[in-house]
Formats: sequence, structure tokens, C-alpha cells
Amino acid sequence: MKKNITYPIVIGAIVTTAVAIIAFAVALIIRYMKASQPTEALKLRFADMSIPRGYRNNNPLNIRISRDNWLGKILPNSDGSFEQFSDIKYGYRAAIKTLRQYYYKHGLRTIRQMVNRWAPASDGNNPTTYAANVAQRAGIPADQQIAFDEDTITKIVYGMAISECGQSSYLKMADIKAGWAEARL
Repeated sequence: MKKNITYPIVIGAIVTTAVAIIAFAVALIIRYMKASQPTEALKLRFADMSIPRGYRNNNPLNIRISRDNWLGKILPNSDGSFEQFSDIKYGYRAAIKTLRQYYYKHGLRTIRQMVNRWAPASDGNNPTTYAANVAQRAGIPADQQIAFDEDTITKIVYGMAISECGQSSYLKMADIKAGWAEARL
């Protein structure tokens, strides 16, 4: 009688796959948990009123507090109105992921369309001026159809950060690109 050796191979493959999936899940959970723990240095930064609010909160596009479980989201939040992140790249990540949703889910393909949703007049904003400023800083006409790629979106986010928080030494394209890299994960 011939022994069937395929069962141990199949079971071994299943066990190996299950272990890999569990290890990946644990790594993700640890990543999210580590990113949401405020350090004493972060608490001091959040309280430093000499830093523009969006940069102080590591949230340069001033994303309002929501139930979204953003990577790097600080809980409890000491701002009261805007999200706080453990690192600025997570603030940019959240903004890029939101713009991605605008682009793909809502079909918003121009700077003007995105800004009208991001900073609506109903919230006391002037979306026409905001869109014009972002378009000028990004070097892209406000009504031009855009591609959702790193070069285009990081330029738009750069312009939006200036519109939200002003020009500052805290505004670095390298941080925005780190947010882009995080958003792709």
C-alpha cells in the first residue's frame, strides 16, 4: 500500500500561510498602537502656541476630529476640534487618503472640485481664493483635470498646507512624500 504524502504537504502549507497572516496582523496592530501613544515631547509640542496649529498637531491640512481610525491618530485628543497625529507624515497620510477618496469615490478631478469639498463656503471658507492659491502654488490650473500620482498630489497638498497653516519652516516636501509613501501601504 502506497502512503499519500500530499496531506502533510498541504497541511504544512496551510499552517505556514496561517502563521504568516497572523504575524502580519500582529505587526499591523502593533504599528497602529505605537503610533497612537503620545510621548511627553508630543504633549509639549501640542501645547506650544508658538507653532501654527496645524503643524503643532502634526495635521497641516487641519482635518477635523472624526471617528476615522487614522494611523498615528492621538487619543485622547487635546485639541478638541482637529485631529492630532504622532508624526507629521501621518497627518499628510490622512489628507492624501482623503483626497484619494475624493478622486476615486466622488469623481473630483480638479483642484477646484477638491477644495470645494475640503474647505466649503458653508464652513466660512472662501473656496475660490483657496483653490486659486493652491493652484498657483502647485503650478496646476484650478480647473485642469489632474492625475492622482505622487508628483501632482504632493504639490497640491503642499499648496493646501500653506493655505491652511501659512508658510512655515515646518512645511517640508520630504514630510509630504513620507505621507504619500505611508498612504500607499
